Amino acid sequence: MNKKLGKNDMVDSQAAINAYIGYKEENGYRHKARVLVSSKGKNRYSNVLYVAIDASDFHLIVEGDNEFTSNFHGRYGYEYSRFSIIRGTLIIQATDICGNAIELNISSV
Repeated sequence: MNKKLGKNDMVDSQAAINAYIGYKEENGYRHKARVLVSSKGKNRYSNVLYVAIDASDFHLIVEGDNEFTSNFHGRYGYEYSRFSIIRGTLIIQATDICGNAIELNISSV
């Protein structure tokens, strides 16, 4: 299991999730988004998938295809993953199912 983030990182992540929800009206609901996963500067995955944010506990849920679910988690939370937002793209620093560091970029389409 990953190391739990500090309070300041959790607060910043919650703010980023709220900003993503507020960026486009549909971001607060289940919606299509471009999901790009990279690691060590290389793209590992890119596709349009359905994503949803559970605003009650600040988790992002990715409804992945077979390739996604074989390599990555389907749920990312603010307690163990660092969230930020740049120009409407939600950026998540997390780990894959093997524990390797990854970055997910989520952009609604």
